Amino acid sequence: MKLRGVTYDWRTDEFPEKNFDNHTHFGFIAQEVEEVIPEFVGTNDLGFKSIRYMGFTSLLVEALKEQQAEVVELRDKVEKLLGLICNSKALEDEVGRGEICG
Repeated sequence: MKLRGVTYDWRTDEFPEKNFDNHTHFGFIAQEVEEVIPEFVGTNDLGFKSIRYMGFTSLLVEALKEQQAEVVELRDKVEKLLGLICNSKALEDEVGRGEICG
């Protein structure tokens, strides 16, 4: 997904009637979200965009499940590779001692 998290501050001096707070916020840029998931972005009568953050919950859960499945798969591969390495090392030791080729 091509979304990037950002920090931002409301432009309180430009929009005093909005009563924005002076805290730093964390989120996304609505225009960037709109390019990827337009259903998560709304535009009011004045053209201001807002993000429906609740929609991200299900996407995050599914992404975590996919990543967890990848982690499990990679762990299995690592275990198999370690087994092959150990077997190769044991075979190498046997050859070095002349136990296989007599």
